[in-house]
Amino acid sequence: MRLMVIIAIVTCFVATGCTNAENNITSAQVKEVFSKHGILLIEETESNPNAVFSRAYNGVLPERFIFNGQLISLYVYRSSREAEKGIKDFEKKTATAGVEAHNRYHISNIVLYDVIDVEYPDKRVVTAVQELKSLSS
Repeated sequence: MRLMVIIAIVTCFVATGCTNAENNITSAQVKEVFSKHGILLIEETESNPNAVFSRAYNGVLPERFIFNGQLISLYVYRSSREAEKGIKDFEKKTATAGVEAHNRYHISNIVLYDVIDVEYPDKRVVTAVQELKSLSS
């Protein structure tokens, strides 16, 4: 009887561990959610490769977009853990630099830098970010 209980407990642990997979978000999903909230992300083609929000962090280069004259840099990592490493790399490499005002959003495997007026963020961006968070749960 004890053996059956132990087997049942081990089976539960294994099943729980296997179903705890991360829901990664794609660049296409980000664009779709932003579009749904009235934000058309236009690919930035004339970027300065040395600009803070153009550089690679943790080995990932961003996709850069413009909307209403504002810049959004989107980093898509393989996992949430890799995204966290990207944030730490950004902080380390920009610690002594004068970085433009920005909002940073970390959602699952993505990191989004919104270079805007931090005091008055576009509510559509905030709403889109909230929807992206619901996708990752």
